Amino acid sequence: MLMPDDFKAYSKIKVDNHLFNKENMPSHFKFKEYCPMVFRNLRERFGIDDQDFQYIVECHGITLLPQFLGMYRLNVDGVEIYVIVTRNVFSHRLSVYRKYDLKGSTVAREASDKEKAKELPTLKDNDFINEGQKIYIDDNNKKVFLEKLKKDVEVRKNQHQGQPHRRNVTTLDF
Repeated sequence: MLMPDDFKAYSKIKVDNHLFNKENMPSHFKFKEYCPMVFRNLRERFGIDDQDFQYIVECHGITLLPQFLGMYRLNVDGVEIYVIVTRNVFSHRLSVYRKYDLKGSTVAREASDKEKAKELPTLKDNDFINEGQKIYIDDNNKKVFLEKLKKDVEVRKNQHQGQPHRRNVTTLDF
């Protein structure tokens, strides 16, 4: 059972190793893990044991909901870098040649020119629409996808019922 203090907890590691290659990484840096018990609890709920967590298992995803595995801060030479680790929904064997950050909205949802100039830009909803992109899926995979989506919507709907300060959750009919 998680307690309120678990959401405030963190662990710090200070690394002093003079055997590091200083051209690539300084010999001393700090590493901070936020809410380790909370993320361990989340991993357990998704059936991810500590050994699996070490290399982020490939084919566990029975949900389309994000699977947050940890949150960290790395401090190198006074520069702080924050990292959130999530499970990938795609196989690592697939190469990514185009990627989109789709939110389901068209308001201010176009990649900037700076982003588009990158080797692998993260495009957005309006880019997807303007390029005439479509998602093709065979009947069997469509059925599996829609079943997952319905279950995920139900989970979210049930999480928010009885919470008057939240907006109404829209249900999907397929």
